[in-house]
Amino acid sequence: MNRFTRRTTGLAAAVALGGLVLVGCGDDSSVDDAVSSVTSQAEGAVNDATGEGDATGEGEAGAEGEAGAEGEAGAEGEAGAEGEAGAGAGAGAEGEAGAEGGAAGETQVQTAGGEEVTLSGDINGKYQELGGSTGYLGAPTGPAEEGPEGGQSVEFDGGTIFWSEDSGAHVVQGRILEAYTEAGGAGGDLGYPTSDEHPIEQGLASDFTNGTITFIDDQTEIMNN
Repeated sequence: MNRFTRRTTGLAAAVALGGLVLVGCGDDSSVDDAVSSVTSQAEGAVNDATGEGDATGEGEAGAEGEAGAEGEAGAEGEAGAEGEAGAGAGAGAEGEAGAEGGAAGETQVQTAGGEEVTLSGDINGKYQELGGSTGYLGAPTGPAEEGPEGGQSVEFDGGTIFWSEDSGAHVVQGRILEAYTEAGGAGGDLGYPTSDEHPIEQGLASDFTNGTITFIDDQTEIMNN
């Protein structure tokens, strides 16, 4: 903008100087009139140049201002869009987490014959802990059965999970399970299991509310408390 004004002002000065040189060739009255005319032209040229420069400067400033405003608006728009997207993503994540939590609390499993069995609560938790249908327990053989004191049990191909409020969920399996069933199971003298089957010296054992069953040298033994 400044370069444009300087070029225009220089041009006006040159026009004025040429006019004065030409006037020098006339009489005095003509000289006065010519000087006045040339001066007016020069001033007009300078004013025009200044006005155009100002207009150009204002136009540029206006364009920059508008561009800046649009840039800010765009930035705010993008920030808003990102915020909304983040909120949506967060809501989606929470929704998915809730669905998974529900699935973890209850599982639908089919028996070998195709019957669908629902496992829930601590029994389902123990089943999943031991590998679910791909673990050594395998598929259930039937639905959950009610037991004494509000407890439950679910029989699987590889053992049985027993649960009560006081004892929790535990697995009884193999030869120990056979001896436990013959002794009356959860409704017998031993009560509910309080541990999973675990190794002991020379064999295996399962603990119950009122005793222990051991399996040593291919023999089971019930020891009441």
